Amino acid sequence: MKNSIQHIGFILLFAFALCSHMAFAQPGYNEGTQDTIIISKPTAAPSSLSFSSITSSSFNATFAAGNGTARLVVCRPSAFALTTPTDLANYTANSTYGSGTALGNGFVVGSGNITQVSVSGLNNNTEYCIDVFEYDGSATANSALYLTTSSLSACKYTLAIAPTVGPSSVNSINITSTTIGFNVLPGNGEGRIIVWRRSSATPVAPTNFVAISSGFELGQGIIIATGDQSGIDFDGLDPNTNYCFDVYEYNGDLSNSRAVFNTNLAYTVCFKTNMVYPFTGASNFTLTQNNPTSLSVSWTNGDGNGRIVLVSTNAAPNASPVDASNYNASNSFGSGSTIGNAYVAYNSNGNSFTLNNLEPNTQYYFSIIEHTINGEELAYASTLALVDSATTIPADTDNDGVVDVDDMYPNDQYRAYATSYPANGYGTLLFEDLWPAVGDYDFNDLVIDYRYTVIANADNNAVEATFKFVTRAIGGALHNGFAFQFNGLNPAKITSITGTKVNGITWTSINPNGTEVGNNTNANIPVIKDAYDLLPTTGGYWFVNVDPNAPDVGTDTTTVVLTFINNGTAPEAGTAAAALLSSVNFNPYIVVAQERGKEIHLANMPPSDLMNMGYFGTINDRSNPGANTFYKSEQGLPWALNVDQSIPYTIEKTDFVTAYPNFFNWATSGATQNTDWYLNNNGNRVNNKLIIR
Repeated sequence: MKNSIQHIGFILLFAFALCSHMAFAQPGYNEGTQDTIIISKPTAAPSSLSFSSITSSSFNATFAAGNGTARLVVCRPSAFALTTPTDLANYTANSTYGSGTALGNGFVVGSGNITQVSVSGLNNNTEYCIDVFEYDGSATANSALYLTTSSLSACKYTLAIAPTVGPSSVNSINITSTTIGFNVLPGNGEGRIIVWRRSSATPVAPTNFVAISSGFELGQGIIIATGDQSGIDFDGLDPNTNYCFDVYEYNGDLSNSRAVFNTNLAYTVCFKTNMVYPFTGASNFTLTQNNPTSLSVSWTNGDGNGRIVLVSTNAAPNASPVDASNYNASNSFGSGSTIGNAYVAYNSNGNSFTLNNLEPNTQYYFSIIEHTINGEELAYASTLALVDSATTIPADTDNDGVVDVDDMYPNDQYRAYATSYPANGYGTLLFEDLWPAVGDYDFNDLVIDYRYTVIANADNNAVEATFKFVTRAIGGALHNGFAFQFNGLNPAKITSITGTKVNGITWTSINPNGTEVGNNTNANIPVIKDAYDLLPTTGGYWFVNVDPNAPDVGTDTTTVVLTFINNGTAPEAGTAAAALLSSVNFNPYIVVAQERGKEIHLANMPPSDLMNMGYFGTINDRSNPGANTFYKSEQGLPWALNVDQSIPYTIEKTDFVTAYPNFFNWATSGATQNTDWYLNNNGNRVNNKLIIR
């Protein structure tokens, strides 16, 4: 029974609904009437959607109506797909984006019998789509039926907001002769454009909402970069030229005419391209002529248009020419422009020149720098400088072939060098005249200080030799003569001898040139006929200057000059090498008691040709001429000494060995031990046994 009643009720309800639909399906009724319900959907969608009054947060959307009684307008971000409204659903519209009923990912911004909607509350620089749906019924009374199979949709970007912080702080600069590269610190825009122009061109700012791309011209400038770049590397530029780059921040899309610039925040930076420099420097520096006051130099050019040569003394040039600067050059040293420590000596396109006004024997440093011409300005390749030096030859005033700095006689063409023996001060010759017996061995029978100087010419041939013999003491009763021999020196190579004290000599004969007759192998020069002719005894004393109680009679100096080459003319026998007159060949001796055949020489020095060889090997002498051993005792003690400085001699009758305790060890060791035996140190001397004056 219950089921039957329910079935009857359902049939009645269905019948009522059918009758109602048939009764009110009439066109012409407006939405919102209390007695009319829309029961059909529109069949024609809206059309002709357009936008106007676009700002960064709003725009107007205008469209034409379809055949419905009203339209539902939805605004959504373009990133989201269209969502259709649901029939009989309740939608509340609000033109402030986000305040109306949400539909999918959009919001209802208008409804009703409208053909325009003004949407606000939008984000800047964002694309929004407007979807318009035609409907009949009421969108707010759950009675609207929507045409969803056909709708009207269109999208539009809101405007961008101009940046508030512009670019700044250029860095990472890289400039060559044809390129400029740099970066700037970006502002707060979404991107920026960089406009290139010559510095002389007036900057022209970009216009908002105009399609812009690289290559676009702005006045006389060209856009060379767009987007989020903060720098540029631009090539194809002219050398030595000023260029400016204007950087503008923007928001929006350049290509779709949506970009907004803040031209008040433009940042401009200007650079000058580098000079074009030579790639190859000069090379092969060569000195072609040299004299004391000038140098002629040449080199192989590099690839510059020309070159500048800097010259300095003491050190290489320490500075470089400045690009775009011109310098005056002079080949008279010291007259050209100065660059650092150097003078500009040459500035042209050749490869050689002569530098004058120089000092003799002075080193000059050259720096050859290639340059190119950029317009009217010079670019110097200082990093490719060829640096070298040349030294002027020393002056040779007398033209003898020996430069003045080495010539001890720069104004005498026949003299150049001088060598003295000893090198400083005087040496001492001491003789014991009782040879071949040892005798009292006090070594004061004749004491002579000596020094001689040999003068040589440019060819190192002896020109002159000057000897000073200072007779200091005579401690022997014998009247001894004094002479010297130069071993290996041909006597005929001596032109003349002056200054000897041999007048009236009877124990030998003298050649016209002053050498001794009979010595044809080695030159022998008698100097003193008799020592007692020079220093006589006084006060009843037998000897001279060897008794500390006796008067000091002083000394006597004999100056002997040997002339070899006279005014450039050598003797008929030819020249003698100056080396022959070295101390190694100097062979002084005494002639004992005027007996010519009795000579006393230094140990192992050979006698003259006039020596009586019969004395050798007698009494205490152990000479062996066959073995070139001369004038030594059994113990190796000598009878003559040559010391290279002036030393005290012994008091008469004082054994030399007791006055110089280390002498004996030196003599008997073959002069290998106690080589300083004569110096006043290390117990070498017993001063109270010496005459010290």
